[in-house]
Amino acid sequence: MERIRGAFARIQPWLTAACYVRAVLSDLPKRNGWTIAEWIGHRGPDKVQRLLNRACWDTAEVMRAVRGYVVEGLDAAAPARSMTVGALDETGQEKKGRATAGVKRQHMGCADGVANGINTVHLSYVREGVGHALIGCRQWVPGSRRYRSRIAR
Repeated sequence: MERIRGAFARIQPWLTAACYVRAVLSDLPKRNGWTIAEWIGHRGPDKVQRLLNRACWDTAEVMRAVRGYVVEGLDAAAPARSMTVGALDETGQEKKGRATAGVKRQHMGCADGVANGINTVHLSYVREGVGHALIGCRQWVPGSRRYRSRIAR
């Protein structure tokens, strides 16, 4: 958790984040705001919800720290000549409304064509014989041009 300390301007959100991570990694059978808060020792989910919804922290810095930790761990456990691969995967989610960030009419593999939804591209770091971990993701937001059906003339 020391790796991500610099991502937080205040100590309280960082302490809550540290407890949150320990709770998520624990053997809690059900993970939601209430169960995580109880596991941490809070009276209710307010602090956890504040961390996830309103606290100021540098997401990119946390992702860099997690990525560095994962890559170091997988590299240390891998034989010297094992293959290293970056695996890309695109995941689509069809959405009915327009309230989700990035929802547009776009090609969706899960919908077998053009539909209202979001697409996310994930990057995994893979070490042969050791394992893999998600180290990055970006939401694909298409441009604003409209899709038009083309009619053969």
